[in-house]
Amino acid sequence: MSVEVSDAEQNAAKDFINSFVEKYGSVAYEDAENLPKRPFALHCSKDEMKGECLFIAFEYLRDSGASEVLATTVAHYATTKVMDQDLSSFEEEFTINDNSDYDDENESKMDQRVMKALNCGKLAVATVNAVHDVCNGWKSDMPRLMKSKNTYEVYFHSEQNTRRRMEDKHIVLTEFNNLFGLDKDFPSQAYFGVFDGHGGVDCACYTVAHFHTNIASQNTFSSDLDAALCQAFLTTDKLFLEKAKNENLRAGTTGVIAMLRDNTLHIGWLGDSQISMCKQGRAVQLMEPHKPNRKDERQRIEDLGGCVIWIGDWRVNGNIAVSRSIGDKDHKPYVSADPDTLEFDLEGDEEYLILACDGLWDTIQPPNVIEMVQEHLASGGARSQVAKFLVERAIAHGSTDNVTVVVVFLDCHRTCSQEETGEEKAPETAKTEDARKETSDEKDAQSMNS
Repeated sequence: MSVEVSDAEQNAAKDFINSFVEKYGSVAYEDAENLPKRPFALHCSKDEMKGECLFIAFEYLRDSGASEVLATTVAHYATTKVMDQDLSSFEEEFTINDNSDYDDENESKMDQRVMKALNCGKLAVATVNAVHDVCNGWKSDMPRLMKSKNTYEVYFHSEQNTRRRMEDKHIVLTEFNNLFGLDKDFPSQAYFGVFDGHGGVDCACYTVAHFHTNIASQNTFSSDLDAALCQAFLTTDKLFLEKAKNENLRAGTTGVIAMLRDNTLHIGWLGDSQISMCKQGRAVQLMEPHKPNRKDERQRIEDLGGCVIWIGDWRVNGNIAVSRSIGDKDHKPYVSADPDTLEFDLEGDEEYLILACDGLWDTIQPPNVIEMVQEHLASGGARSQVAKFLVERAIAHGSTDNVTVVVVFLDCHRTCSQEETGEEKAPETAKTEDARKETSDEKDAQSMNS
């Protein structure tokens, strides 16, 4: 459910619009060369157009200092303006090398073919100009802004560490409904994700830009969010694999996402990025990561004719150290894109969520992570420093990987009775749907308040 922003928030948004229009209102870009926010890709399909436009508009506004409430709302209106245009103006033909049958001994199998797709540079130009148009219109007639009834305190921190490049990406979107123009009576939703890229940053960049749009576009989005999450992983993988084939990309990414819809937590994951929850001061096991040496993962890979062997780490076919991911076109089907999901009803005594890549979890186990955070907070450590604190601890414990941590405090889900009486309940361990059936887991710390 959405509620009207306060007068102070509305006035702050008006002030931003006025200063933004004064600075950029008269700017109309004609090409992508000097855009303030440029696209990751050169081309995209019509299925990817909405995700491209939303992400560019949202990131442009946030980089310019807009609040998330305003950035998501304007991004929605700007994207709608772009998508209402004649799409033929964005289309172009481009030549790709079709190397699906290529091998080193027979280079003649490398064929060229011509494809038609949308030019992402042109889309970006239209999107940035549409943002300016919306803000120009709102300078004199700004609608009353709406926001989620739930407000989250969120902090994040990333370090490249000793790696040659930073391949992690993360996203914090507490105003999910505004971005997609959902009705004010639709349940409140917030979305968080950490994506740990490998073999290049292409797949992680693609996933962080498109995954949330792929969730919202599913037919089951309103009625069955877990099913929508599952399909979003498969859709994102399918679309990126097509791009990887056309552009000869070999990158992949693991990922973990958390989505809060009213008082229910939905999570989905591929690979070894993880999420942990603190409930009554203790760690709740929400998931089991996908690793090549996990018994069921090894069996699945071997049943497909592959193998899992140790070469400095457990690797699929001796090559890749993940067993499930988006992308990795050269390692399908052994590296699967089938996710696991979990639905968890919040009872009001949950304290916070921690999402992170394996750069944290491979050096510090989830229960120990929660213990460290509890000690940090009990000793007077600031909430705003928790994400940075965990990244630093992971590095101190020997992590050489990229490390990204997102911390989501769940104060808005605390029940009044528990706040007043301090009543406690026995901690629970959440399990995946399959486990339940068998028996009967870049900037400096910054607050994101919706």
